[in-house]
Amino acid sequence: MAMRMITPWKNPRSENLWFRRRVPAEVVAFMGRREIKFSLGTSDPKLAQIRCMEENVKLERTWHEHVHGKTYTKLSQPQIVALAGEFYREMVAAHSDNPGAPADWEAAIRLDAKPCALDGEESHRVEGPPSLGEARREQARSEDCQERLSRGP
Repeated sequence: MAMRMITPWKNPRSENLWFRRRVPAEVVAFMGRREIKFSLGTSDPKLAQIRCMEENVKLERTWHEHVHGKTYTKLSQPQIVALAGEFYREMVAAHSDNPGAPADWEAAIRLDAKPCALDGEESHRVEGPPSLGEARREQARSEDCQERLSRGP
């Protein structure tokens, strides 16, 4: 059965296009209603479609967090900078003696762009040092994915 993509709804009482979505039965009590609808603030169909998809993603994440009990932490700018600093220090410490060739780093970046499926989500991970070679990095990615999948949620 194919899933229909959500599209903006033309409210007969408004010039603007609206977001309109039925609430799944398992979250009706949590949401307090069976349907969600609100103005997208534009009459432009292309912009309304983009806003509609963005709002749908926000709702899906909220529902997923409620049903599965997982919450996703929203980091502030200083927290993101602090994490980036920790990552930078670890990478410099790990590769300061032998940083490897630029081509190896570019290959590692391309490899990292490949997702590792975990719980239906995409996960990205920085791989080991480029000096290990392409085959070793691929093996490490595979082992890491298998380990995380075996641990479960």
